[in-house]
Amino acid sequence: MRKAKKNNIQTLSDEKRENHHYVPIFLLKNWCSGKEKKMWWYRRMPSGKVNEGRISPKSTSFEPNLNMLRKAPFSGVNDKNFAVVEGIYLKKLDTQASIIMNKMLDKGIPSLTEEERKVWLSFVILLSDRNPDTLLKAELTGNTILDEVIDDSIKRWGHEEVWRKAAELLKKSEFTYNDSRILLLDLVKDMTYAKHSDPREWQIVDLSQSPLELFSSNLPVVAGIKKRHSFKADFLGMALTPKHLWFCAPTEFAFDNELIRYLLITYYNVRLLLLRPKYVYSLNKIVDEKHIKYQKALREFLK
Repeated sequence: MRKAKKNNIQTLSDEKRENHHYVPIFLLKNWCSGKEKKMWWYRRMPSGKVNEGRISPKSTSFEPNLNMLRKAPFSGVNDKNFAVVEGIYLKKLDTQASIIMNKMLDKGIPSLTEEERKVWLSFVILLSDRNPDTLLKAELTGNTILDEVIDDSIKRWGHEEVWRKAAELLKKSEFTYNDSRILLLDLVKDMTYAKHSDPREWQIVDLSQSPLELFSSNLPVVAGIKKRHSFKADFLGMALTPKHLWFCAPTEFAFDNELIRYLLITYYNVRLLLLRPKYVYSLNKIVDEKHIKYQKALREFLK
């Protein structure tokens, strides 16, 4: 959690704290089992040891007030709009995605309307962008770009004192912090209101007959994307449950063969670990398979 700054910025200590789940609870619930309704949870400690235990979806993959905009001088953020990102747009998107996911699992992908497909795709792609590490990276990148623009402007036109003051005002307004959150709204709007639907093949691979299971994590989407935030991805994949994999890929892909199904489980789980997640979740305790040493992979790739 970020520390409060000693200036005029209204921070977490000034607002009611609200846990913002960057991996929605409705998705993680599918990995729960037992009377306590918890899932297996893995995290790598600084010593290199991987800790494991049971945890509820409500207690993980969140950060307090992650998407609250900061009310700072010249920011344009006020009591009416500081919670708009999470309170209106992301919660609405999560609610819609939950309904769409259940519809896909119950009635199949052909039952989805074009609008529902757009909403679901927005939800999946945004799962990466609303992650705290991604947001922090966007914020730091914004600060770097701002410094470069100011330095370039001074070289071109002089008046260093004026440009430095302008930069100071922008930074005091929490421009890059707020902008990284507001960008989430723009992405939702751009993808939801796109004129053309996704041309790739969507499929849910049912692995109910397999003894293996799919994992999830705080980075639940496996993707091969040519251009960030683009519909033109080579593929997108996300486990909906430990036995159901939603896949979006070019039409030449086929998942009917049993060997392909087996390989998909292995491929997805390995790719998920290669993303170097902070947490990994599973329905059952993770053990080594015949050809895959998952315990070693957890030690190697957990962040």
